[in-house]
Amino acid sequence: MQMSFNLLPLICLFAFSFAENGFEIEFPDKLAFDEFAKNDIFSPEILGEFAEHLEKFYTSSGRVHQANAKSTVAVINDYVDKLLTNLNNFTTSRGLNELDIPGVSEKLEYRSPLSLITFTGLLNLTDGKLSGISNIVRTGDVKITYADKHLSILAPLGIRSLSIKYNYIAKIMKLGPRGEIIGDAEGIKFLFRLSYNITVHRFSLDFFEINKIGSIKLYFSKNVLTDWLASLVTNIVLPLFKRIIQTLLNNNVYAILENIVDIINSALANVFP
Repeated sequence: MQMSFNLLPLICLFAFSFAENGFEIEFPDKLAFDEFAKNDIFSPEILGEFAEHLEKFYTSSGRVHQANAKSTVAVINDYVDKLLTNLNNFTTSRGLNELDIPGVSEKLEYRSPLSLITFTGLLNLTDGKLSGISNIVRTGDVKITYADKHLSILAPLGIRSLSIKYNYIAKIMKLGPRGEIIGDAEGIKFLFRLSYNITVHRFSLDFFEINKIGSIKLYFSKNVLTDWLASLVTNIVLPLFKRIIQTLLNNNVYAILENIVDIINSALANVFP
């Protein structure tokens, strides 16, 4: 059974969350960026050439050398693509592509359209898994601006696809089915902005913003839900899955970007001591 955000309620229903705050996704303890820092993309030669292109852009920007600007964008695009490819391979090898996510309990309320009686129940989601974080891609050209010996680099990224899976038990008046629910999300997009100080040759992460969560499709398996119960569960699960993706981006992906900036700055310290 497949559902989407545009599902219209078939009945009068209400859903209340017991878990509005405190939802966290933990990375495996074995994740160590020291190994990632040894990657060839952080070699003195590659970073030296990268910094040289940035400085050429800065020195020629006042004279509006459009060809040089396009060349610099192409170089940065290429570097970001290589960085993301290596990052995706690294996170996959460290077991980050599938993460355990916390279980959730949500209160259910159903009022029959044929009576004034309200039935209550509980939706339990357990054994949660999130997969697909190793699908980070660049979604457009980087944009470069400059001011006061600082270059601002705005990079559009996204996650090609994410999958969230839970086992569920949905009970109304202590009766109800159990099964598996999978949410597939596509079209996730976010922006981050780096500043590069031409004088000291260091980067800083200045800005991070989620542009689009994308569309989420739900699939129920191992049981057949009636229309009214499927609608009730869907109206709870879709906002929950959206919150999980927001948590992943705001906390975990942002932390990865911070680590990468630290790695680049440490490498640049060897190129420009």
